[in-house]
Amino acid sequence: MPKPLEGIRVLDWTAWQQGPVATALLADMGAEVIKIEPPEGEPGRGLLRMYGAELPLDFYYQNQNRGKRGIVL
Repeated sequence: MPKPLEGIRVLDWTAWQQGPVATALLADMGAEVIKIEPPEGEPGRGLLRMYGAELPLDFYYQNQNRGKRGIVL
């Protein structure tokens, strides 16, 4: 069964929580989401490290950006 947003392309230039979560939901519904980040990376990448967590992979960032493709501009 096709997903409701298949065939739709979304450019995601959001940061922190609200935008990445919203576009992750669009990806969950079948949209092709392309995350655009600056060369230094989105500020949300190090969110858990700001609170002292020492993780090799920020699961918070990974969860909010699931199902997306990425590009650096």
